[in-house]
Amino acid sequence: MDKVDNKLMGLVVVFFLVFGLFAANVLFAPQIKQIRARNAIPSATKSALFSDVRTLTTNGTDKATLSVFIRADDERAIANVPVKITTSLGTVIPTETTSNENGISSFFFTCTSPGTAQLGILANGQAVGNQVSVVCQ
Repeated sequence: MDKVDNKLMGLVVVFFLVFGLFAANVLFAPQIKQIRARNAIPSATKSALFSDVRTLTTNGTDKATLSVFIRADDERAIANVPVKITTSLGTVIPTETTSNENGISSFFFTCTSPGTAQLGILANGQAVGNQVSVVCQ
């Protein structure tokens, strides 16, 4: 009977050692941080504006396609950012849109009077990215 008691005691000791290690790990180990999206801020230098043409006629029907790429400082695309195009001349359609899952927004630009239009980006109400010039003639 002593042998059974020794085996049982050994098993009980092993159980409590394992339980103690498990409890210590759960209670004192640093919490695992879940991966989640950060609220990224549009970068003033990594965001970009492109136009498919540099010159338009002032007939009001010729259009330039403007593509806006909203990026964070680490060059990740940022989705769901309200984007507007600023212009010194001409009309931009739509007036505001939201960047898609790839951080891209598209606009059209038309001219009705001659001159050089300076186009820029407003993302979340802040000026970001480069400016593009389109000559209206």
